[in-house]
Amino acid sequence: MAAEGPATPDTPEALARALWAGPLAARDAPASRLAQQIRAGIEPDRARATLRTLQAAGLPAHTAIQAARARWPDDLALALMAAEGAAYETAAPCDAALAHLDALIARTGRGGPARARLLWRLGRWQAARDSLAGPGAGLAQAALVARLDLALRAGDWAAAETDLAALAGRIGAAHHLALSLRLTWARDGAAALVCRLGPALAGRPEALPPAPGLWRVITDLLQRSPDAPRAARALARLQALAGPDHPAAQTAALEQALAQGETAQARALLDRLPDAGTPWRWPPRRHILSLRAGLAQARDMDQPQPLLAALAGQAAAACRLHARHAGLTALGWTCRLAAGDWAGLEDTLRACPPGVDLSPPAALRLGRIGQPDAGLALLGAHPPPPEAPAPIAARHRLARLQLARACGQTPATEAPNEALNEALNAGMTADLSSEQALALIEAGQPRQALALLRDPLRRFPRRPALWLAHARAQFRKGDFRQAARALARFNHLNARARPGRAAGDDLRDMLITEAVQASRNLAAQALAGSSATIMARLGRDRLGGSAALSAWLLARASAEPGHAEAGHEDTPDGDPLRALMPASARPARAIPPRLLHYWEGPPSPPVARILAAWAGLHPGLTQTLHDAESAQAWLARHDARAADLFSALAGQPAARADILRLALLAHEGGIWADIDEAPRAPVSDWLQGVSGVFVLEPGFGTVANNFIAAAPGLAVITQARALALQAVQARLAAGEAVYPWRDSGPGVMTRALLSTLPTKPEADADPLRLLPPARYLARVATNLPLPHKRSALHWR
Repeated sequence: MAAEGPATPDTPEALARALWAGPLAARDAPASRLAQQIRAGIEPDRARATLRTLQAAGLPAHTAIQAARARWPDDLALALMAAEGAAYETAAPCDAALAHLDALIARTGRGGPARARLLWRLGRWQAARDSLAGPGAGLAQAALVARLDLALRAGDWAAAETDLAALAGRIGAAHHLALSLRLTWARDGAAALVCRLGPALAGRPEALPPAPGLWRVITDLLQRSPDAPRAARALARLQALAGPDHPAAQTAALEQALAQGETAQARALLDRLPDAGTPWRWPPRRHILSLRAGLAQARDMDQPQPLLAALAGQAAAACRLHARHAGLTALGWTCRLAAGDWAGLEDTLRACPPGVDLSPPAALRLGRIGQPDAGLALLGAHPPPPEAPAPIAARHRLARLQLARACGQTPATEAPNEALNEALNAGMTADLSSEQALALIEAGQPRQALALLRDPLRRFPRRPALWLAHARAQFRKGDFRQAARALARFNHLNARARPGRAAGDDLRDMLITEAVQASRNLAAQALAGSSATIMARLGRDRLGGSAALSAWLLARASAEPGHAEAGHEDTPDGDPLRALMPASARPARAIPPRLLHYWEGPPSPPVARILAAWAGLHPGLTQTLHDAESAQAWLARHDARAADLFSALAGQPAARADILRLALLAHEGGIWADIDEAPRAPVSDWLQGVSGVFVLEPGFGTVANNFIAAAPGLAVITQARALALQAVQARLAAGEAVYPWRDSGPGVMTRALLSTLPTKPEADADPLRLLPPARYLARVATNLPLPHKRSALHWR
C-alpha cells in the first residue's frame, strides 16, 4: 500500500506547527481545506483563527475568505481580513472588498478605527486619516484615539494637539497623559520628556497615576531615548504596579536586559515566558526579542558559528509564520547575514522588491555585505511615494545618506524642506543630523558638523552616538580638550547603559588622550595654518612621535583645497601627501603583483566570496592566503624575531595578522588586503607611479592597515614593523594585553608614515600615495561583518 503524503493542516495549531517545521509543499492547500470546512459547518471562531494564521504567513487565503464571507456576510472581522487579503493577493478586488467593509461599518457603527489602521498598513496613509475626519466632538472615543495615533505617526503635531485636547475628560487621566507624553517625546525629544516627568522619576513616582499602561509607555520612551537609569526606575514602578509576570512588565524587562547587554538575564526571562517550548505560538515581538538575545549571546562566544546558524534557521521559521511583519523580516535578514548566508541573502534582496517599509533595511543590508551601490540602486527603484508621511520618507533619506558614505560619495546637498522637517519625529531628526554630521566631518567641515549636532544634543543628551560624532568633530577641528570632554560623556553614557560591562580604553580614548597630552605645551597658534605650514613648524619627528597629531595632520591635509574632492576619481591632485611630501626625484620602485591575505579560524562562505572577488577583479595578480601554520613557517624562514612574537600571540588573530603583514610587506612587498575588505572595482591603477599606497581611516584620520600596497623595503613599512615589534614585545614582557590598533596596527602605521616623510626633495625618497576614505570606499567595501566578528575573540 502506497504511503500517503502529509495531511493538510486543518487547525490553526496544526498549520502553525507545520509552518514552523518547514515550507508547505502546497501553499494553497490550507485555504482550500479551510473553505471545505467552512462549507461543512465549521465554527466561525476557528475559521477566523485559521484565516489569521494564513494571512500572517502570507499564504493564499482568497478561496477560504470567499467561503467565509458567503457564510457570514455580516462578520466585521472577516470583512477586514477580506479587504487586507484582497490588497495583498489580488489588487483589483481590493476596492470592492473595502466597499463591502464600508457598508458593514455604516450599518453597524463599528470598525472605523480598525479600517483606518488597515488602510495605513496598506500604504493608503491619507485615506486612513481621511476616514476618521470630522470634528472631534462628533467622533467616538476609539475613533478619536485612533486618529491621534495616526497623527503621531504622520508627524502632524498640530492635529495631534487638537485631538489630545478633544480627548480631555473623555478618556482616563492616565491614558490621556500617556498619549501626551508620546507627543512630547516625538515632537520635542527626550530632554523635554524628562522635564515633564520631573519628580516622578526623581523618587516620587506617586506624582503620576498608578496605571501600568502609563508606566509601560514611559518605560518604552525612556528606553528609546536612550536613558538607561531613568528607564530602570520606570520599569521598577511598572513591575510594582502590575507585577513582574505581567506581559507588559516582562517585555519591558527583556528590552532593558538586552539594552544593557545582560544576555544571560534576557535568556532567563525568555525561558520563563509561557509556551517556551512551542515557538510556533509566539507573536512576532517575542521572536524578535529571542533572536536579538541570541545575536547578543553570540558576541560572548569564542566560536559563535553554530549558534548563528541556528538563529538563521529560527528566523526563517519565524518569518514563515509572520511573513508580513516588516521588523521580523528585517531581523531575519540580519540573522542570515550574521550566519554567513551572503549569497542567498543577496539573491533574496535583489529578486524580491520590498515594500516601502522594507526598502531601507534591505538596501542597508546589501551595503553590509559589500554591495552599497546595489543598495542605492534598490532605494532608487523603490522610492517612497510623494504622499508618504514624513517619517517614512526620512527613513529612506537616512538609508541613502548611509549608503552614499559607504560608497565614498559626497551626499548631495538637499534644499531645506521646512514642512518635512517640522513633521519629523525628533529621534529621526537626530539620526539624520548625526549622519549628515559624519559626512561633514569627512569632508573637512567640522565646524558645520558641530552646528548641526547642537539641536540633537539638546533634545537627546543621553544618546551616545551624538556625543561620539561631537568628539570626532572637535578632534578634527583641533580642539582636543573639547573632544576629550565629549568622549568622556560618550563613555559615561555607555557605562550607565551597560553597568555590568567593564570597558577599558579603546582606540578613541587612546587617540584623544594622546592628542591632549601631545598638544599641552604647544604654542597657541602651533596648529594653525595649512598642513604643510604645520609640518614645517613642528617637524616630522615631533609629529611622528604622536599617532594622534599625525592622524590630525593627515586628516587636515586631506580636507584642504585641492584635496577635499579626493573621493572623485577624476581629481588628479586628490592625494593628501601632495601637500606634505615634496615631489620625489626617485623613480617609483614597482609594487610586486601579488595579493596577500591572512585568515585564522573556521572557514565561512563570505571568506571564499571575498577572496574570489579580489582574484576575479585582478587576474594579473597572484593570490596567497596564509593561515597560522603557513605564516609561522614563513616567518621562521625570513624574520625570526617576528616569528617568536607570532608564536607568543596564539589566540590573538588580529595581532598575529599585524605582525605577519608588516614582515611580508617589508621583505617581499605586494598588496595586503584584510579578508573583510571586499573590492567592487579593480585597484591596480592605484599602484602606478608610486612605491606605496596607504589609506586614511574615517573618523580620526589614522592610517589604516586593512589595505596596504608596498614595494619591498619601503621605509614606512620597515619603520612600522620596528615600532610594532618593539611595542608588542614590551607588552608581552610586562604581562599586559596587546591592543592591536595601538601596538601593531593603525597607531604604528600613522606614526611611521609621518616620521618617514621627507622634509625636502631627496633622491632616496620613494613616491607614495595616500588615499582619503572616500576614494578608497569608491572601490572597496570595508570592514564587512564576517561571522567571526560576532565572537569574543574579535578585537574590535
